[in-house]
Amino acid sequence: MLAVDNDDTYSDPRQVSVAADGTLWALYDMFSSDGAVDRLRRWNGEAWQTFDVPSSPIVPTEQFYGESPVDIAMVVTSAQQVHVFNVVEYPRDSPLTVTLGAVVHTFDAGRWRSDILSGTHSTHVNDSWGDPVSADGSWVRLFGRVLHGEGSSWQLHTLSPPDPDFPTDGTTVFSDDGAEPWAVAPGADAFDFNVLRWEGSGWREIGLPTPNLPSPRKDPEHGEITYNLWSISDVVALDADDVWAVGEVSMSNEELEGNGPTRSLALHWDGASWSCRWGLVDDHYLNHAEPDGAGGMWMTSVRHLECPPWCWRFATELLHLSEGRWTREQLSVPDGCKAEVSALVRRPASQEVYAVGSIYSPDGGEKTCRDFPDARTAIWRTG
Repeated sequence: MLAVDNDDTYSDPRQVSVAADGTLWALYDMFSSDGAVDRLRRWNGEAWQTFDVPSSPIVPTEQFYGESPVDIAMVVTSAQQVHVFNVVEYPRDSPLTVTLGAVVHTFDAGRWRSDILSGTHSTHVNDSWGDPVSADGSWVRLFGRVLHGEGSSWQLHTLSPPDPDFPTDGTTVFSDDGAEPWAVAPGADAFDFNVLRWEGSGWREIGLPTPNLPSPRKDPEHGEITYNLWSISDVVALDADDVWAVGEVSMSNEELEGNGPTRSLALHWDGASWSCRWGLVDDHYLNHAEPDGAGGMWMTSVRHLECPPWCWRFATELLHLSEGRWTREQLSVPDGCKAEVSALVRRPASQEVYAVGSIYSPDGGEKTCRDFPDARTAIWRTG
């Protein structure tokens, strides 16, 4: 563990990236009495520095004004430069429709500039869209399209037909760590996923099989429940014939509504077909995956804590794949504390992998982990 932040305000970053020199950037969407406030933080190895993301600019040519951002994401290009993307909602004459537009705020050597991205506006029935923007590595998803930084400009590519303008539920994840880029994007239906591979001039869909889910089982509290919901949370391309898509399946019935026990899921592409590799234990799910820089990878395995009173707290352990062998590793925390990982990121062209998350007391500091009753941001690193 490298550091613990004394400020409990920043315990849950939305996204984390690392520059080539090891500088960490963290992006937060927060709320205050004045509404949504997006903040950017930079860790230089010794301390955090915080920056307010600018408000989205007016779009005078369209003759309507930007309201609060719908969503944010970021791309880090160096220790001094980062791009923060906002999707902004613009009201139209009819209350039944909204127009969404994209803005990029560039932080460069201590100064901000804001630009409206042309060709990214889209109008839809109000409340019909899901998560409109996400970023991973050097790729940004906007609706059903993706942006990629090429030189000093952003190039727009179609990601998922048939309606690239329509924002779908869920977050697109990318793998862009030396091997050819891959992406897992939400499909048109709930719990439907598209796996795509970048082939130089466009994205090609690679068919993803539906997992052969385990049989229903009896639960003493909820009766019969079945594994019928599944999701993919990350994808890693270690090589052209060694690609992993990881996530979870969850058990459900009418009472549980998808919030039943979970089981971790990993799908592996060998260059020709997919195979299903179930996770190590029940009641865990795989959330983040990252190459280790030496031909293997790290993954986070997460389980929900049963902590009284009811709380949305999770405990994280790390899984490491090296030379075909899986091992487990616990993150170092003070006695009685738990660790929860928000992001797992590798420093480019290195074997340094950072875990950014929080340490906290599972009982609010009443009996355990009394120094951290509130969650505090923590940083861990391999090596």
